[in-house]
Amino acid sequence: MNTLKLYSTLKVNQKKAKETKYNHTRVIMAISATIIAIFCLASCATDKSRYHFDSSKDALSSYHVYLSELQKKESLSSDDFVTTISNWSELRDSVYAYISKDSAFYAHTYLSSEFYSIHDSIRTEMFRLAVGQDRTLKDVLRVKKSTSQYNNEEDIKTTFNSAKAFYASLDSLEVFKADKTVRQSGGSMWI
Repeated sequence: MNTLKLYSTLKVNQKKAKETKYNHTRVIMAISATIIAIFCLASCATDKSRYHFDSSKDALSSYHVYLSELQKKESLSSDDFVTTISNWSELRDSVYAYISKDSAFYAHTYLSSEFYSIHDSIRTEMFRLAVGQDRTLKDVLRVKKSTSQYNNEEDIKTTFNSAKAFYASLDSLEVFKADKTVRQSGGSMWI
């Protein structure tokens, strides 16, 4: 009988130790999950945009002010043009993201039509500034490279480097020399 009592006490103590260990593991996992959630939410909460709007009307007004400032400019150097395009892209995306959250954007056309009207006017002004002065091919390439949305993507850079290596290896091959005369062979023509 004493053995049975000793055995049952041992089992109860093992069960309590196992439950305590399980509870500690659960607490550690809960704390870890909370810390990870805090880091994720904190990183998402940082607003990298320098544009903050109080209403859709305020966002459209900011976009219109940008258009007015653009219309005052006579010409831009290539570097200033790159900066202008980058600023426009950031403002355009910020304004669109803000006003598209407004239920009136989809329910009524005045928000979307106002946005696209200003957007088209800015595009026209950008075109005027782009062709308003003579630019070299180097200037054009600098603008295209600096304003490309794919400029910082590693996949594209890796693909570019492998393609560059492939085409560089073709430079070491001799050009195939072919005869331009037509030859007849068994009823088919070879050029």
